[in-house]
Amino acid sequence: MQVLWARARTWKPANDIHTIICLLASKECDWEQPHFELDDDLRIAFWSYYDGLDTKCAFIELEDEYEISFPDEEIDDAMNGTVGELIHRIEAKLTAKSAAQNQIP
Repeated sequence: MQVLWARARTWKPANDIHTIICLLASKECDWEQPHFELDDDLRIAFWSYYDGLDTKCAFIELEDEYEISFPDEEIDDAMNGTVGELIHRIEAKLTAKSAAQNQIP
């Protein structure tokens, strides 16, 4: 993804996740200079205007960026929440991923 230049595969602070969500909203949903607050509806940020696939594409980009997964049911659930709640979901997935990588076999 051209707008996401930092490809480090380690935990990222919430403000970086927030920035990436705003960049994805701009790229996938055609928002010009988006700035969404943490309590803003995710349905607004990832509004699928043209084909209904903008939301799915944004989540695919998040999956690729953070090497995590969002099953369709979780995407539907997340879309009923806020930008801040999505950040918390991503942080939880990154924490779980890091813990699993650090486990001694």
